[in-house]
Amino acid sequence: MFDIFYVGSSPQEFENLRSSYKNAQWLPSAKSFDTIKNESFTNHFWIIWDGINLVDDFDLNSYSVSKWDNDYIHVF
Repeated sequence: MFDIFYVGSSPQEFENLRSSYKNAQWLPSAKSFDTIKNESFTNHFWIIWDGINLVDDFDLNSYSVSKWDNDYIHVF
């Protein structure tokens, strides 16, 4: 399980995310990747921006990374 950060400005979008992911945190004033990275307790983490709609058949908490993914930084 990885940290999940919502950096948008919509309280409703955050509540929708939080209803599915209790470990989600809201960082509305985060201005940079480094700010978000400093808040994370895990090596990998999810950043959810305003307007991102997550599909129901993908569970952020059950995702695990491969060895290759551990060796490189990814930004999608």
